[in-house]
Amino acid sequence: FKFVKGKSKDNKDYDTQGIWYRFEIEYYQNQEPKKTFPSKLKALFGSYKNKGKSWQRGKAIRDVSISPVFPDFEGPVFNFKKGDWDVDQFSKTLHITKSFAKMLKNENISSKLDLDDFIFEKLEKSTESQKNKIALFKKIIERGIRDKIIIFN
Repeated sequence: FKFVKGKSKDNKDYDTQGIWYRFEIEYYQNQEPKKTFPSKLKALFGSYKNKGKSWQRGKAIRDVSISPVFPDFEGPVFNFKKGDWDVDQFSKTLHITKSFAKMLKNENISSKLDLDDFIFEKLEKSTESQKNKIALFKKIIERGIRDKIIIFN
């Protein structure tokens, strides 16, 4: 243990031979995306006191809490069925190459099945190094569909 000195939040001096800490995280409920954004973050710490042959955990010396506001996750939505999405914006939003975004746009993909067929065909015709990149793009696009950034209606 290390000897620690300082001031508590009520400005009282403290000294200890060890500290404990705890973090608490609560998440927004009934929000999308669920379990991904904290509604409350709390950090606490306190001291241990040596009581003969054992250590006793003391009360919290300091705690800090914040409650972040749930952010607005509004962003572009790319409707493949309508086909009116912008290649540059799609490429930047999903962090994929512009050439792959152009290929998707030029294929006139209007359903998830069309998209799966397109990716399968690209994987079959590609080299090993291209396969890794296409597999990564596939994961990114699947995430876009799951997060409703890419839709087909």
